Amino acid sequence: MRRLLLDLRGNPGGPLDQAIKVSNRFLPRGDLIVFTRGRVPNSDQDFRATDDGQYLEMPVVVLVNRNSASASEIVSGALQDHDRALIVGETTFGKALVQSIYRVSEGAGLALTTARYYTPSGRLIQRPWDGTFDEYLLYAYASREQAARRYDPKDLKYTDAGRKVYGGGGIEPDRPLDGPYEGFNPSRFGRTLYARQLFGSFAQRFSAEGDTRFMSGNGQRRSVRSDFVVDDAMLDAFREHVKSAGVKIDEQAFATDLTFIRAMIRFDINLAVFGVAPARRHLIETDPQAQLALGLFGEAEQLTQLARSKGKEAGVR
Repeated sequence: MRRLLLDLRGNPGGPLDQAIKVSNRFLPRGDLIVFTRGRVPNSDQDFRATDDGQYLEMPVVVLVNRNSASASEIVSGALQDHDRALIVGETTFGKALVQSIYRVSEGAGLALTTARYYTPSGRLIQRPWDGTFDEYLLYAYASREQAARRYDPKDLKYTDAGRKVYGGGGIEPDRPLDGPYEGFNPSRFGRTLYARQLFGSFAQRFSAEGDTRFMSGNGQRRSVRSDFVVDDAMLDAFREHVKSAGVKIDEQAFATDLTFIRAMIRFDINLAVFGVAPARRHLIETDPQAQLALGLFGEAEQLTQLARSKGKEAGVR
């Protein structure tokens, strides 16, 4: 049986019609995908699947994180509410406002919020900002683990099969696992290495085996094969690279973050030398969120069967 792991992590969204088309691939005709409610004329709209999707019986697991926003939240929220996908990762960003542009003087325009997006069960996707607007904007860059959520009883909703879900800000995963850095949740030291782009700059020292085009100031770059591993010699070279950048190495943190460090070295070298596809393919082998998701297809299949049986009871599948 074919299975799908849909990775929406870091996906900032896009056109509404594309979110509807993607959702429709997994939903039967007539299923509600998203709706808007507002205070101005014509702001209340329902968007439904217009055809029977091609993948109604395919088990689906969706990966999301704090950087998944807007259209990606519409997709993950619709599939979760209709019990068509198991959602894994972090609570999404919570960006789902309908804005209308009004012309003002001198060719300028005013973007005014006129409506909000809701998932099929009625969950509000937009995350509120009760403090300063800066807190809202900085949410995705928070270094701390996502805090335990405090639920408001009025935000309780139910999926088609009766599972509890909550609105009030972002799409909450069925199986949470913090991993804001390529699926990992490193220490402050590991986050510093990532933020300083030391993995990427280190990767510039390498080239593909047999490629003699690139020369560094000290001679030929180190060549690697596509199946290379991050050995001790490469780790030692990375240590020297970190020190040369003026970053003090915390040995305890280095040991704690070793799996993350190895994965990022391998990822960035692959990315620089062999391209995006090989880099992503190798990263998934150690990505904690992806590995968790890959182990949940049995549960996703049960969810698919549950959705199918509920649909038959309702006479729509």
